[in-house]
Amino acid sequence: MFDEAMLRDAVGDATFSRGKAYWREGRVRFSQPNGQEIRATVKGSETYRVKLRKVGDRLVGSCTCPAFADMPVCKHMVAVALAANALPRKQDGNADIGENDLIAKFLGSLPRERLIAMILDLADRFPEAELSLDLAASSLMADDKTVLARFRGALAEAIDIDDFVDYADASEWASSVEEVLDAIELLVDQGRAGIAMTLVEEAIEDVGLASNMIDDSNGEIVGLIYRCREIHALAAAQARPDPREFAVRLVELVLEHELFEASEIVSVYGNILGEAGLAELERLALSGLDLLPPLKRGARYSDGPDWSGRWSLTHLADDCAARRGDLDARIAIRKRNLGHTQDYLRIVELLVDGGRDADALAWIREALFVFEDEQDDRFVAAALPVFDRAGLAAEADRLAWKSFSSRPSKALFNLLMQRTDATSREEVANNAIAHLKNRLDRSGGHGAALLVDLLTAQARYDDAWQVVDRYKLPEIAGVVGGLTEASVTSHPDRATAIWRRQIGGLVGSGGNQNYEAAHKILARLADVAAKSGTAADHEAYVLDLRTRYRAKRNFVKLFGFLS
Repeated sequence: MFDEAMLRDAVGDATFSRGKAYWREGRVRFSQPNGQEIRATVKGSETYRVKLRKVGDRLVGSCTCPAFADMPVCKHMVAVALAANALPRKQDGNADIGENDLIAKFLGSLPRERLIAMILDLADRFPEAELSLDLAASSLMADDKTVLARFRGALAEAIDIDDFVDYADASEWASSVEEVLDAIELLVDQGRAGIAMTLVEEAIEDVGLASNMIDDSNGEIVGLIYRCREIHALAAAQARPDPREFAVRLVELVLEHELFEASEIVSVYGNILGEAGLAELERLALSGLDLLPPLKRGARYSDGPDWSGRWSLTHLADDCAARRGDLDARIAIRKRNLGHTQDYLRIVELLVDGGRDADALAWIREALFVFEDEQDDRFVAAALPVFDRAGLAAEADRLAWKSFSSRPSKALFNLLMQRTDATSREEVANNAIAHLKNRLDRSGGHGAALLVDLLTAQARYDDAWQVVDRYKLPEIAGVVGGLTEASVTSHPDRATAIWRRQIGGLVGSGGNQNYEAAHKILARLADVAAKSGTAADHEAYVLDLRTRYRAKRNFVKLFGFLS
């Protein structure tokens, strides 16, 4: 459910380890989930409330701990995510909290009078709980007009912003909006799906407007729009609006609100729209595209004021065609704009996936003619197998070399090497490296990083370091870091000098994360010194570090943990 690598990247090794320990120690207790949202409490120095939702590849959520104010993901959120991963799954794919829902079991065991008294007491102490109860009660007791007005007022009060909301306060703002959305979802179960749809559509607009006044570094806005769409689809499935009219409304929502993503429409609403609604959705999208001028050569979707609408309408039309498996319709959509090799690539990929190599080859040849000297890595990588399957390997080889010669890259170099037998690879590599050196001489150093990268891959470390020195490549660059790692055995002096400078920069910048990173490098230096016979020099360097930075106590105390 939640990718562990993503979590580790988001918080760092130390925070991830602490969150994992919390999970293993049984500190996580789940409460009843709300749709796709996981809710739990985590016992730390205090008990903190956590909400989690996965939006695409991102983790969106909140925690009531102080650390959450300074970071998008805290250790408590990590603990809940890992605990959720360990839960069994229900048929709908959601986590089954099962026996973990102790609070729900307890409440279910209470006599009615005691349960009511407990809830009213909590509502009296917590305004957000009182709001939820008030909305739920009004939805049962009032007429449709009164319910609509009451919920509109609650949405306006929750969403309305007087001043800019800092990212540290965005979670609290989003939580207040979610409380109202949770109550709107209950309307669907109470037979008021039409009202729920109206309210959610208004919420999408208001949240979008409010997003201009919020630092949404933690993705709260995206999470709210996702929640709105979830409720909207649930309500539409019950309300069953006219398919064609609903298709019109969905297109309006997509074009009016950028956050209401077109790429999700067909998958989320396809079954609700049915064949008639999907046909109307596709017709509207194509009609909208007809009104837009074709992109000129070299122009991208992001160019011009109509880029968002063009992207959205294209997605809608293509997803409709893909749903019914109409390959020719998908190609026709892409033929509308052929300003880049990437546009041709999308057609080629579709044809190859559809088993139509002959048509794919024709499109490849057209792209090679139109963009003779503008082939990019991905297009060439897709074209070569098509040539090979057509018995045109020699032509594919010429294309690979021509593309590398005109626009060299590591990906194209790798393609060249893959197409070369073992006996000729050294010759091909030498030719490619010689070509890059000649280009460097003419360009004054442009492309030096690529040359270092290729020399490193060929274990030609002396040559690579000469290029680094000649063109003064920055040590923080990825290629120099890769060369340092690869050549640490053959060139320990280079690694030592670079890593010592990095340590100085990290410690000088301050901060516990930087201190931890510096000590990790220091451990690497100790290993290098042991293997290169310079242990005494390293010991003197460590002593100097401790003396020079003795005022940075959090850095110095980490020396006690070094082996």
